[in-house]
Amino acid sequence: MDNTRERLAALERRLAELEGQVDRELNREAGDSSQERATETLPLSPRLQVVYDSQRTEFRVLKPEGQAGVCLVGSEEGGAIQVLDACGRVAVVVDATLVGGRMRIYDTRCHEVLRIEVDEEGGLIECRMPQGGLGVRLRSREDGGEFMVMDGERGTGVQVCSVGGSIEVALLKEGRLVMKGVL
Repeated sequence: MDNTRERLAALERRLAELEGQVDRELNREAGDSSQERATETLPLSPRLQVVYDSQRTEFRVLKPEGQAGVCLVGSEEGGAIQVLDACGRVAVVVDATLVGGRMRIYDTRCHEVLRIEVDEEGGLIECRMPQGGLGVRLRSREDGGEFMVMDGERGTGVQVCSVGGSIEVALLKEGRLVMKGVL
Protein backbone atom coordinates (compact mmCIF):
# COMPACT_ATOMS: atom_id res chain seq x y z
CA MET A 1 0.00 0.00 0.00
CA ASP A 2 2.77 2.49 0.93
CA ASN A 3 4.65 1.58 -2.25
CA THR A 4 1.55 2.33 -4.34
CA ARG A 5 1.12 5.72 -2.64
CA GLU A 6 4.77 6.57 -3.17
CA ARG A 7 4.57 5.63 -6.84
CA LEU A 8 1.37 7.65 -7.28
CA ALA A 9 2.96 10.68 -5.59
CA ALA A 10 6.03 10.34 -7.83
CA LEU A 11 3.79 10.17 -10.92
CA GLU A 12 1.87 13.26 -9.79
CA ARG A 13 5.14 15.17 -9.30
CA ARG A 14 6.42 14.12 -12.71
CA LEU A 15 3.11 15.07 -14.36
CA ALA A 16 3.28 18.49 -12.69
CA GLU A 17 6.85 18.95 -13.98
CA LEU A 18 5.80 18.01 -17.52
CA GLU A 19 2.78 20.33 -17.41
CA GLY A 20 5.06 23.18 -16.34
CA GLN A 21 7.52 22.42 -19.14
CA VAL A 22 4.73 22.30 -21.75
CA ASP A 23 3.31 25.57 -20.42
CA ARG A 24 6.69 27.29 -20.62
CA GLU A 25 7.29 25.96 -24.14
CA LEU A 26 3.87 27.13 -25.34
CA ASN A 27 4.53 30.60 -23.90
CA ARG A 28 7.95 30.73 -25.55
CA GLU A 29 6.46 29.74 -28.94
CA ALA A 30 3.65 32.29 -28.56
CA GLY A 31 6.10 35.19 -28.40
CA ASP A 32 6.94 37.65 -25.66
CA SER A 33 6.07 35.79 -22.45
CA SER A 34 6.40 38.95 -20.33
CA GLN A 35 3.13 40.22 -21.82
CA GLU A 36 1.24 36.95 -21.46
CA ARG A 37 -0.08 35.14 -18.45
CA ALA A 38 1.60 31.85 -17.67
CA THR A 39 0.55 29.08 -15.30
CA GLU A 40 2.94 26.62 -13.84
CA THR A 41 2.12 23.79 -11.46
CA LEU A 42 5.01 23.45 -9.08
CA PRO A 43 6.66 20.04 -8.99
CA LEU A 44 6.58 19.96 -5.20
CA SER A 45 2.83 19.41 -5.23
CA PRO A 46 0.08 19.19 -7.85
CA ARG A 47 -2.03 21.41 -5.56
CA LEU A 48 0.22 24.45 -5.84
CA GLN A 49 0.34 26.78 -8.84
CA VAL A 50 2.21 29.90 -9.78
CA VAL A 51 0.48 32.26 -12.23
CA TYR A 52 2.38 35.29 -13.43
CA ASP A 53 2.58 38.05 -16.01
CA SER A 54 4.51 41.31 -16.24
CA GLN A 55 2.26 43.01 -13.64
CA ARG A 56 1.79 40.41 -10.89
CA THR A 57 2.52 36.95 -9.55
CA GLU A 58 -0.01 34.67 -7.85
CA PHE A 59 0.79 31.63 -5.74
CA ARG A 60 -2.35 29.48 -5.61
CA VAL A 61 -3.17 26.74 -3.13
CA LEU A 62 -5.63 24.42 -4.85
CA LYS A 63 -8.44 22.49 -3.19
CA PRO A 64 -8.66 18.73 -3.86
CA GLU A 65 -11.11 19.33 -6.73
CA GLY A 66 -8.59 21.64 -8.43
CA GLN A 67 -10.08 25.09 -7.72
CA ALA A 68 -8.02 27.74 -5.98
CA GLY A 69 -8.79 28.07 -2.28
CA VAL A 70 -6.18 30.66 -1.32
CA CYS A 71 -4.11 33.02 -3.50
CA LEU A 72 -1.04 34.95 -2.43
CA VAL A 73 -0.54 37.86 -4.80
CA GLY A 74 2.49 40.06 -5.33
CA SER A 75 2.39 43.18 -7.49
CA GLU A 76 3.88 46.66 -7.73
CA GLU A 77 1.34 47.90 -5.15
CA GLY A 78 2.38 45.28 -2.59
CA GLY A 79 1.05 41.92 -1.51
CA ALA A 80 -2.39 40.43 -0.94
CA ILE A 81 -3.98 37.29 0.44
CA GLN A 82 -7.25 36.22 -1.19
CA VAL A 83 -9.44 33.52 0.37
CA LEU A 84 -12.03 32.02 -1.98
CA ASP A 85 -15.33 30.38 -1.02
CA ALA A 86 -16.57 26.94 -2.08
CA CYS A 87 -17.81 28.37 -5.41
CA GLY A 88 -14.50 30.05 -6.25
CA ARG A 89 -15.64 33.59 -5.41
CA VAL A 90 -13.36 35.91 -3.46
CA ALA A 91 -14.62 35.97 0.14
CA VAL A 92 -11.79 37.78 1.96
CA VAL A 93 -8.91 39.98 0.78
CA VAL A 94 -6.13 41.25 3.02
CA ASP A 95 -3.75 43.53 1.16
CA ALA A 96 -1.11 46.20 1.45
CA THR A 97 -1.87 49.61 0.01
CA LEU A 98 0.55 52.40 -0.79
CA VAL A 99 -0.18 53.99 2.60
CA GLY A 100 -1.11 51.09 4.92
CA GLY A 101 -3.16 47.92 4.93
CA ARG A 102 -6.71 46.85 4.23
CA MET A 103 -9.06 43.91 4.77
CA ARG A 104 -12.27 43.41 2.79
CA ILE A 105 -14.97 40.76 3.26
CA TYR A 106 -17.49 39.98 0.52
CA ASP A 107 -20.90 38.32 0.47
CA THR A 108 -21.95 35.54 -1.91
CA ARG A 109 -22.94 38.15 -4.52
CA CYS A 110 -19.36 39.52 -4.49
CA HIS A 111 -20.43 42.77 -2.79
CA GLU A 112 -18.03 44.24 -0.27
CA VAL A 113 -19.76 44.00 3.13
CA LEU A 114 -16.97 44.86 5.57
CA ARG A 115 -13.86 47.01 5.09
CA ILE A 116 -11.12 47.68 7.60
CA GLU A 117 -8.46 50.08 6.41
CA VAL A 118 -5.47 51.99 7.74
CA ASP A 119 -4.00 55.00 5.97
CA GLU A 120 -1.91 58.08 6.72
CA GLU A 121 -4.79 59.75 8.56
CA GLY A 122 -5.84 56.85 10.82
CA GLY A 123 -8.21 53.90 10.63
CA LEU A 124 -11.56 53.11 9.05
CA ILE A 125 -14.18 50.40 9.55
CA GLU A 126 -17.21 50.27 7.24
CA CYS A 127 -20.13 47.83 7.21
CA ARG A 128 -22.41 47.87 4.18
CA MET A 129 -26.04 46.86 3.87
CA PRO A 130 -27.00 43.80 1.78
CA GLN A 131 -28.04 46.06 -1.13
CA GLY A 132 -24.64 47.81 -1.01
CA GLY A 133 -25.28 51.11 0.74
CA LEU A 134 -23.38 52.24 3.81
CA GLY A 135 -24.68 50.93 7.14
CA VAL A 136 -22.04 51.91 9.71
CA ARG A 137 -18.75 53.82 9.49
CA LEU A 138 -16.21 54.29 12.26
CA ARG A 139 -13.18 56.44 11.46
CA SER A 140 -10.30 57.74 13.54
CA ARG A 141 -7.99 60.56 12.51
CA GLU A 142 -5.30 62.63 14.09
CA ASP A 143 -7.76 65.46 14.76
CA GLY A 144 -10.68 63.33 16.00
CA GLY A 145 -13.09 60.58 15.10
CA GLU A 146 -16.32 59.94 13.24
CA PHE A 147 -19.23 57.58 13.78
CA MET A 148 -21.96 57.27 11.17
CA VAL A 149 -25.08 55.11 11.04
CA MET A 150 -26.95 55.06 7.73
CA ASP A 151 -29.84 53.14 6.23
CA GLY A 152 -27.92 52.14 3.12
CA GLU A 153 -29.01 53.28 -0.31
CA ARG A 154 -31.56 55.84 0.93
CA GLY A 155 -28.87 57.98 2.57
CA THR A 156 -30.74 58.65 5.81
CA GLY A 157 -28.81 58.54 9.05
CA VAL A 158 -26.77 60.30 11.68
CA GLN A 159 -23.13 61.33 11.77
CA VAL A 160 -21.23 62.18 14.95
CA CYS A 161 -17.74 63.70 14.69
CA SER A 162 -15.23 64.76 17.29
CA VAL A 163 -13.05 67.49 15.80
CA GLY A 164 -10.67 69.82 17.62
CA GLY A 165 -12.38 69.56 21.02
CA SER A 166 -15.95 69.93 19.78
CA ILE A 167 -18.61 67.41 18.81
CA GLU A 168 -20.59 67.78 15.59
CA VAL A 169 -23.87 65.95 15.07
CA ALA A 170 -25.43 65.85 11.61
CA LEU A 171 -28.76 64.37 10.56
CA LEU A 172 -29.05 63.26 6.95
CA LYS A 173 -32.23 62.55 5.00
CA GLU A 174 -31.95 61.02 1.53
CA GLY A 175 -28.33 62.09 1.31
CA ARG A 176 -28.99 65.73 2.22
CA LEU A 177 -28.01 67.50 5.41
CA VAL A 178 -31.20 68.19 7.40
CA MET A 179 -29.79 69.45 10.68
CA LYS A 180 -26.34 70.03 12.10
CA GLY A 181 -25.35 70.91 15.64
CA VAL A 182 -22.05 71.62 17.36
CA LEU A 183 -21.53 70.91 21.05
